[in-house]
Parts: sequence; C-alpha cells; structure tokens
Amino acid sequence: KDLGGYHELICCWGQSIPRPNHSYATIFSNSVMEHIPDIHPVFREVYRLLKSDGAFYVTAPSDLFDQYTIGYQLLNFIGLIGCAKKYKAFFNRFWRHYHAYSLAEWARQAEINGFVIKEIYSYDGKMLCLINDLLAPFSVISFVLKKITNQWSLFPGIRYLVFSPLAALIKSWIAKNQRLNQGGLIFMRLTKA
Repeated sequence: KDLGGYHELICCWGQSIPRPNHSYATIFSNSVMEHIPDIHPVFREVYRLLKSDGAFYVTAPSDLFDQYTIGYQLLNFIGLIGCAKKYKAFFNRFWRHYHAYSLAEWARQAEINGFVIKEIYSYDGKMLCLINDLLAPFSVISFVLKKITNQWSLFPGIRYLVFSPLAALIKSWIAKNQRLNQGGLIFMRLTKA
C-alpha cells in the first residue's frame, strides 16, 4: 500500500469482502486457506465474488506436508513415532495450519461449496519440502532486513547474480517435482458450477 503497488487493496475478513457479486474473473489464494479456521464462509464468499466464467486458483498444503519436515522425518527415522506425531501437531500449531488435506478431501471441500474441479494435483515432493524446511530459518535475515530497510535484500543485483545460476541448475529438478502422487502441496483450479 505504501509503495502504491496495488490498483485496489481491501483489508477485510475473507468471508465478507465489500465488493458486489461477480466482481472478479480470477481469484488466487496462495497458501492462505490452511490458515483460516473455518474455510467454508471464505469458499462461499469467493464463489459469490467470482464471475460465472471465472477461475479460482488455490495452493495449500497436502496431508503429507507436515510429514515432509526435518523434525518429523528425523524422529520417525530413530523410532520415536509418538514424538514424531507430537512434532507434527507442534508444526501445525506454530504455522497456524488448520487444514492440510489429501487431494480427494481438498476436492470435496471445494465441491461442497459449489465449485467444479477443473484441475487438481499435488506438487513439491518429499525432498523439495525437506529442503524448503531446512532453508526456512535463513529467511529470518530477509525478514529483519524488510522490517528495517523495507527491502528483502540489501543488494538485489548481487542476489540475482548469485542465485540465477543456482536457479538454472535446479530448474529441471524442480520441474520433476510437479504433478506428483505424493506431493507436499496441492494446486486446484476451480470454477463455478
């Protein structure tokens, strides 16, 4: 908002957005639905706001996401199954995850709220999720920089030079982690019934 980067910015609860019916052709929810305790009013609000030929794109964790963490994998590997289950519960409390479903259950949640599933799949396999979990603590540095300087990086040009070759090296490997049977994340493309 401060930088004027948005044409329109509405700050409100997801179940009561002050816009008329059929206001949007596209609605995108990127890793948000899992953080909302009661998702049904939000699904219904998106349905109300979506144009008849519009699309609702959703990404969210699968039921495997909390298992694809370093803590869970380590505890499970050394046989501390009870501790691994407690770690999963801690992980979801820490990140405030209320919903992490199988593909079938995410589809059911969408369908009971009136949506038609046009596309649904899981992505980000176990190894990619583990790497993401391993690297998450390093994001604290960028978070602090953003708070202090309003920039995610002090030297964006250097960051680009360093990470572009790395991104090129792992691009094909990441592409192989898309549309999996056992991914840690899900993608849905939904339309109105």
